[in-house]
Amino acid sequence: MNDNGGAYLYFACTTEGLQGKKSYVKASMFTVQGVAPGSAPEDRMAILNDVSRALAEQLGCADEAALPARVPEPVKG
Repeated sequence: MNDNGGAYLYFACTTEGLQGKKSYVKASMFTVQGVAPGSAPEDRMAILNDVSRALAEQLGCADEAALPARVPEPVKG
């Protein structure tokens, strides 16, 4: 996730498509600055996690993806 309106999430999910077999899915989300004043990067990650969990269910790899029901608190460094 970043402060410029974007969030990225990679999760394990073996799929096969036009570009061959992949062992993960890259999910991303971007918002336009100023559209949602007061929203935090954690808000975008919560939405992206929920969408990714639904996608993993549809792709049949929810167990492999092991996405949490709620996004954990960010690690303080």
